[in-house]
Amino acid sequence: MLYLAAHRSRVVPCQELVREVRGYTTDETEAREVIRPHVSNLRRKLKTLGDYAKLVVNVRGIGYRLGDLSDPE
Repeated sequence: MLYLAAHRSRVVPCQELVREVRGYTTDETEAREVIRPHVSNLRRKLKTLGDYAKLVVNVRGIGYRLGDLSDPE
């Protein structure tokens, strides 16, 4: 989540998330599979704190971005 917060103004591709957060390079398909469970766990943890699960927004086919609580998603 810190990496998304640091790059809040843009959508971060899954490959970039794996490279910067996990520390290795992978293809896009594998990157999505690596990141998906982490995002799911993060959303679950955020939901326990209130209605914060929608902070992590999936931009289909591209990656993830950090949203606002006022986002309709």
